[in-house]
Parts: sequence; structure tokens; C-alpha cells
Amino acid sequence: MNHDDRVAVEKIFKLSGDWGNLPDQGRLVPFGVGRIGRRVIPTLMKEFDIPFLIDNGKHEEKIYDLEVLGIDEAVNRLKAEGLKIVVTTVRYSYEDISRKLTELGFEEYRDYCIFERFAGMESEMEKPLCAVKD
Repeated sequence: MNHDDRVAVEKIFKLSGDWGNLPDQGRLVPFGVGRIGRRVIPTLMKEFDIPFLIDNGKHEEKIYDLEVLGIDEAVNRLKAEGLKIVVTTVRYSYEDISRKLTELGFEEYRDYCIFERFAGMESEMEKPLCAVKD
């Protein structure tokens, strides 16, 4: 494997370094308020400032007293405030959401990632940013 291939492999599933600042900055936006989202959002709320939620279905105006926005409603605010997105859905839904976010100018692992990647990310503190207990 040449150097370029090694660098490409290292970038796979690697979150950008500024994700490690989240414990200090403390702001992120969950995307998805279905079964998985409703299970993990309360835990995220204990550890991070969540200004609003995003959901494609947007069947409810508020969940956990947080406003629920569609992605088209949220995009300008996400970019203006530099908010990270944690997608709280199943893998097959994540793929569709990822395509949409990429079309809107967001970059995977820099601007957004799936919850499993976020929860398992090791920071300098040597522990995941968020731990969900069963």
C-alpha cells in the first residue's frame, strides 16, 4: 500500500479534530427522532446543549421541549452556528440522510456522523464523548 492509500484508509471513519472540542463547546444537533433518537436524545441532553432537533418526517413540533425542524429549515442555522450533527437513526436511513447532507454542503465526519461513531469516539480524555447506558 502506498502513502496515498494509507492516508485514505486512515481518513475512513475518522472524525475531524474539532469534534474533540464538543465537551467544551457542548453544542450539537441530533438528526432523527424515531425509536433510536428518542432513546439517545435524553442522554445527549444531559451532556450537551441541543438547540433543536432535525427530523425528515417532522410529525411533531416539539419533542423533549425542543423544536423539531426539517433539514431544509435547519440548514442555514446549522452552517451559521457551526453546529455538529449526530444522526440518530438506523444505518439504512443514515445513508439517505448522508446523501442529503452532502448535497447541502456538509461533509461526513467533519460536520456530521452517525451516533454509533460519535458515541464510540475516543477523545483526549480517553473516553467516548457520550455513553448511553442500557
